[in-house]
Amino acid sequence: MGGDLLSITSSAEEDFVKGTMGEDTPFWLGLSNQKCDKFWCRFEDGSQNLTWSDGETMNHTNWASNQLESADVASCAYVNQGGRGEPGKWRSGSCLSSLAYMCKRPLSKPARL
Repeated sequence: MGGDLLSITSSAEEDFVKGTMGEDTPFWLGLSNQKCDKFWCRFEDGSQNLTWSDGETMNHTNWASNQLESADVASCAYVNQGGRGEPGKWRSGSCLSSLAYMCKRPLSKPARL
């Protein structure tokens, strides 16, 4: 339908999405290391080089502690709604996990059925 997995660009947008998804529902973000080569892309400071699926610039984050350390596996980001350890914060995990998700598309892009 012309959308991508959700990118979050502000705290207001994050609050809206969390409210829409429900406080006990962990959900995927459209943020991953899937565009990297065979290993985690890392910056010189050791943090991950993650990209939004819609190409949006990452100017807002809400990471849980120790979530930006490197890993040698494909990883995707999710919001830890209702989970243990820093609920509401972003975490990275296996892209093969089954979680709820939300998509967004630009208003100028018509939906295709």
